[in-house]
Amino acid sequence: MKTKALRAGLGVIVILLMAFILGIVHPLGAGSKDGAKLKIVTKDGTILLGELLAVKDRSLLVEGGKYDSSAAIELDDIRDLAIRGKSKGLLVSGIGLLGGAAVGALIGSTTPVTEWGGSSFDGVSFTAIGAGVGAAAGAAFGFLVGSLMRQDEPLIVASVYQLEPGELLKKLRAAAKDPEYR
Repeated sequence: MKTKALRAGLGVIVILLMAFILGIVHPLGAGSKDGAKLKIVTKDGTILLGELLAVKDRSLLVEGGKYDSSAAIELDDIRDLAIRGKSKGLLVSGIGLLGGAAVGALIGSTTPVTEWGGSSFDGVSFTAIGAGVGAAAGAAFGFLVGSLMRQDEPLIVASVYQLEPGELLKKLRAAAKDPEYR
């Protein structure tokens, strides 16, 4: 009986790990490259969050934000420009899943045998239940914390380039969805 409950608990953990791995691997197999996500503040105070499609000599072609399609934004009109950092939600979620499962299993294994609602639970059952609940709680908490760990890379701050203009354009072209477009 104890081995069945232990196997069931381990099965739950394996299924959660497989779901986590598929969540990371699936986006990596996507067909086309996405452009960098940008945060742009224009000199008139408009904030635009969008995807960088292409870079011309003096403008950026961006999709998203208040525009239904793409829009060209002149570099001279930009007050602040930053490449948005990628969220670490899935990575930290996986760490939380494993840590939560371990802590939940430890707490469950120290819970005394009891009867609850007419059913008898042994220590292995509490271990499996604790691992499942701890894994779910750890994954949720890890996703929340990981999503908050995003760091943006400023390229233009208060209309001052943080790189030489040539280097700025080179970096933006490398991050664009279509780096060859001119």
